Amino acid sequence: MYVDPKRNQQAGNLAWILPYCKPDLPRVAGAVVLFCVNNTMALTIPLLSGLIVDRVITQGHVDELTRLCVMMLVLTVVRVGSRYGCQMWMERFGQNSIYRLVSDEFEKLHELDFTYFNHTRTGDVMSRMTSDTDAIRHALSWVSLQALDCVVMFIGALAMMFSIDWRLALALACVTPPLFILTRGLSKHARPLFFDIRNSLAEMNSMVEENIEGNRVVKAFVRESYETEKFDERNDDYMQRNMAQAYNSRKYMPWLDGLGFSLQLITLGFGGFLVIKGYMTLGNLVAFNSYLWMLDSPIRQSGWLTNDWQRFNAACIKIRKLLTAE
Repeated sequence: MYVDPKRNQQAGNLAWILPYCKPDLPRVAGAVVLFCVNNTMALTIPLLSGLIVDRVITQGHVDELTRLCVMMLVLTVVRVGSRYGCQMWMERFGQNSIYRLVSDEFEKLHELDFTYFNHTRTGDVMSRMTSDTDAIRHALSWVSLQALDCVVMFIGALAMMFSIDWRLALALACVTPPLFILTRGLSKHARPLFFDIRNSLAEMNSMVEENIEGNRVVKAFVRESYETEKFDERNDDYMQRNMAQAYNSRKYMPWLDGLGFSLQLITLGFGGFLVIKGYMTLGNLVAFNSYLWMLDSPIRQSGWLTNDWQRFNAACIKIRKLLTAE
């Protein structure tokens, strides 16, 4: 059964993993530079879209179309290139960090005596060496980058929207408080569920490993049916743990997705009203609508990123127990 670990244990997960990451921090710094370039391009391109609508379509300055289109093409190429380089460097950072962590885990296993292995199932050890380490790699390479991207794009998009029209931006900002409430609820309920999933997987792996090693004994005593029944119980328990996590996501994710769709409704409805009344231009509405995905995407991803973060915490706690075992 899940027991909530101490707060300082969770707070120390990042401090604990940092020494494994230090040799690749220069690569992370380069990725951050490319990240800034990518987001700057992303925040600039919608402004050019609005200029094309206002200057070329509405006001008829056709001679400016080529210049604006070339500028958009250049910014798009720079954005794609910087995004690719950033993701590649972050993936290499995660892989190198996990390489050092797995090496320490393997060395630690050779230092432990028979007592430890008598009280620890092989499947549990294998889970720490495989699925737990991969959860940490995923958090270092992808979750950290996506979380930073969501925060920067959300704040940057809101700032640009307020500069275009504060009334429409304020209407969209009203969605933010429910978002944080839902995300906090999802995180609170997801934490124990991921510990249960991880423990159930370890038990199932242990049973499979024991049956493979003792296959001759099982066949000699004609215990195939009994072992199959035991495995079905473990397999069903693992499925039920995952379904509990799925039910938790089902409880919160539709609301998070609904908030994302509400942004489009507010923009088209209230924004169209402002254009009709002459409070903003059609080009400004087009640019404003282009920033909408920068708000919608973080809202939709917040739930999945929260789940991945709780998986990272569960994996760190398990591996730290292995590395600190006497």
